[in-house]
Amino acid sequence: MDRGLYQKFVLIHQEQMGNREAHGTCVFLFWHRKFLLGFENMLRSLGGQYKCLTLPYWDYVQNYATMQNTPQAQRCTSIETCAPIATGLGGSTQGSTSSASFFGYTYASNRCVNQRPVNHMCTTPGSASCPKCTPRGNWAKTAMVSDMGIANIRQSVLGGSNILTVSRNIESSPHNILHNTLNGPMANAQISPMDPIFFMHHNTIDLLHTIYYHCKVEPANLSDLQQQNDVRSFQGCSTSNGETVGPTSSLRMRLVVSGQTIEVANDPLIGSFFKDLPTQYYKLTDTRQLGYSFVVKGLLGDMYTTCGSSSSSTRGIESVREVRHANVTIDHVVEPVVLAENKKVLAFEDAVLAQADSQGLTTDEAYLEVQKMNLLLQENCLPGSVADFTPEFKAEWHITGSSKSFALLQDIKSGANPVRIEHWQDILTQYFHCRGDVKEVA
Repeated sequence: MDRGLYQKFVLIHQEQMGNREAHGTCVFLFWHRKFLLGFENMLRSLGGQYKCLTLPYWDYVQNYATMQNTPQAQRCTSIETCAPIATGLGGSTQGSTSSASFFGYTYASNRCVNQRPVNHMCTTPGSASCPKCTPRGNWAKTAMVSDMGIANIRQSVLGGSNILTVSRNIESSPHNILHNTLNGPMANAQISPMDPIFFMHHNTIDLLHTIYYHCKVEPANLSDLQQQNDVRSFQGCSTSNGETVGPTSSLRMRLVVSGQTIEVANDPLIGSFFKDLPTQYYKLTDTRQLGYSFVVKGLLGDMYTTCGSSSSSTRGIESVREVRHANVTIDHVVEPVVLAENKKVLAFEDAVLAQADSQGLTTDEAYLEVQKMNLLLQENCLPGSVADFTPEFKAEWHITGSSKSFALLQDIKSGANPVRIEHWQDILTQYFHCRGDVKEVA
């Protein structure tokens, strides 16, 4: 931030035509993957001690499972108390309000956090009027949301048969709902990268894309041409720029410098961080071809391993290393499920799946019932509630309709889509000590 490198990435995301190409389109996942890689290259340039740095992902699935399975008296009640990454990035309680302009926007009603690392934020590096803080929502009073849980994540990642459907699912939840929940600049579709938690959130989104690729694309062992045309790997679309984007389209990533819009590769300060990255969308489908892999743990690791299988015998037994292409020299690592809270979540899901099977439901239908039961658990037994996007967020992000979780909960409550599992309240009580059909937590 002090050198002005960080601010350039906010400007990239803010550039109008690139932003339109990156959001609400078929290339949402791919555009942000390249954006993350450029940012990581920038961090590695800061000194020899950072040359092997990798961006962490925010495992809110783990944070949610821990909260969900902690006795009520000891349970964390907010993002700030449930997610160590939130406090590690400065939290939301220290600082004061500020009327300063941040990349053209003001947040006078938000606390401007002055803790490391965000106490270095300055729209214009070196400016005498630099506020040296970052506005944030009140994470200390904001509850975890059900979209962070594995039941919702699984539906988003594995609930579609093609990349366009899955991209839209992931962009809606958990992507959009987390931006909405965190508030402040994170709720701004243009300048959200000014908060470092943006990059941890988006690295999680990148991991979800990776899990989808592993489960739905990798088994097909597609050729280069097939990677371009198979609907599981890439699908084109039209953007709100009035343009058609295809697999070999040149990825639009630009920024405005001194009133002029330039390609990111031509920026004298950060262009070098992008020079070796792909310029065609379809070449961003497999992280390992880009030189990086993930270590996946807990419930996300279980999802990577099982790919939605209902067989409990395949779950979290041992570490997994897997390579399916001869020209891949690195691979993802999946660590076994060891935490008691994760084992409890899996046991709960297995119980629901077993009951669903006895009623003649398919595995896909059973996982939808798991999601419904988790929504009722969140609504009636855990801190917070299942809320819709705010009207302001819908307007800012051009969203029509409600969030998926909120809409599903309304259908459950109205009887349009009730829980189909017989004696589901007893199953919730057995594993979470709460029936889920009446409000038990204020």
